[in-house]
Amino acid sequence: MGRLITKWSALALLAILAGCVTTSGVVVPSTNYYDKKVVDLNLEVFRVPADDRPTVIVLHGSGGVDMHHRDWAKMINGWGYNAVLFDSFMPRGVRDVNGRPFDVPFLQRALDAEMVAKWVTAQPWSNKKICALGFSHGGVTVLGIDMDGYVNREIGGEHSFQCGVNYYGMPMLDMFFSKATMPIQIHVGSNDGSNDINRNKDFARKFASNTELFIYPNAEHGFDRAATNIRVKGYAGVASGGSYVIKSDPVARNQSIERVKAFFDRNLN
Repeated sequence: MGRLITKWSALALLAILAGCVTTSGVVVPSTNYYDKKVVDLNLEVFRVPADDRPTVIVLHGSGGVDMHHRDWAKMINGWGYNAVLFDSFMPRGVRDVNGRPFDVPFLQRALDAEMVAKWVTAQPWSNKKICALGFSHGGVTVLGIDMDGYVNREIGGEHSFQCGVNYYGMPMLDMFFSKATMPIQIHVGSNDGSNDINRNKDFARKFASNTELFIYPNAEHGFDRAATNIRVKGYAGVASGGSYVIKSDPVARNQSIERVKAFFDRNLN
């Protein structure tokens, strides 16, 4: 186990060795579809030193932005990709949505992601190839980006994403899907108390030409986090009936990381 944890740390440290450039204070406006209020999204931009590189937009989970997401952004830099992280909750006066997933709707977050993607495509260091990487609530958001043209209709054109990765976000928007237009990779633990494995399998079968599904035996929600073992409040409809465990699983974590990197390399290069 020690070697596995060291491997995770080494991957994150690659960004430092690569000389990544981190910028904060960038603001991108996004409009709420439900009340037309404009909010300012504050971006953290993790750039590789070279221009003309792809970008991964990181979408946080129900608890908001934390170091887990920043570690992912730094690791992505080590792979040779830019990464952009932003908070959809705090600009709307919401600290977290634990137990209240619709306080900031998934489809609103999909629109936020598109606004950030449009900002990325306008930057001189971007080659306009973009993938979304979402965790839990953010993972559901990844699916929302590609949901039967919803974002396309809202923006009056094609969304900006070439691919999406969903970490343990239950595909609860599946009833609205009739097609998937971009490659999607899903990672979920078999013991995830906030998810429904059969629903993930059904989604992957329905969109087999575009979707990869990886189920990690005995892994819980948040298995890619480091040194975590907590129980948090859920919401009506979760498999656990109201709360679930977030717990590290170093084996599943490292297996998934290798698969995500390979997925980015296939779809962004």
